Amino acid sequence: MVNRIPEVDIVISSTGANDLILRRDEIKPLMRQRHNRPLFLIDIAVPRDLDPMLNTLDNVYLYDIDDLTNVVEVNKSERAKEAASAERIVDEEVLKFRQWLDNMEVGPTIAAIRKQSDALKDQELAKTFSNLNGLSEKEQKAVQALANSIVNKMLHNPMLFLKTDCKPDEKRQKLDMVRKMFNLDAPAEKKSPPSPHR
Repeated sequence: MVNRIPEVDIVISSTGANDLILRRDEIKPLMRQRHNRPLFLIDIAVPRDLDPMLNTLDNVYLYDIDDLTNVVEVNKSERAKEAASAERIVDEEVLKFRQWLDNMEVGPTIAAIRKQSDALKDQELAKTFSNLNGLSEKEQKAVQALANSIVNKMLHNPMLFLKTDCKPDEKRQKLDMVRKMFNLDAPAEKKSPPSPHR
């Protein structure tokens, strides 16, 4: 084994020998033949095969079972840190996904409110125009613009209320409340909004 040392860079030793099979004094002269290239010695034998004093030689690195155990413990600790970091990333992404999902639910609610409001506005405009036969086209457009403006202003705050960021549970409560206020989940035959009092 000793005569191969000048040719190799790594030695892994695991024999059943009762005594050391490589000693410091045997390796020291061989390091000159290696031109001081680093030599890594890994001793996994019990009892040990390699002289602990080998570690005192320049460019010789001896690792035994205890060293390997320490490396494993350090790696476990690093993996635990990485796992904690990965969990944080997953938690953040889950939160982002929930927010995205909540916003996906807000969009259809806003569209339903807009559709319902536009239907009510169009219905009331039709009634108004049938009662006011003498309106010119320009006057009708002015009345339509007024109706559009009123609807937009009436819906502005409910839309802001729905779009405001909040916790997922609060978002769900807000969504349910607004859908009830505008009667959006009622069966189709009950959905038509009541006529305003005159």
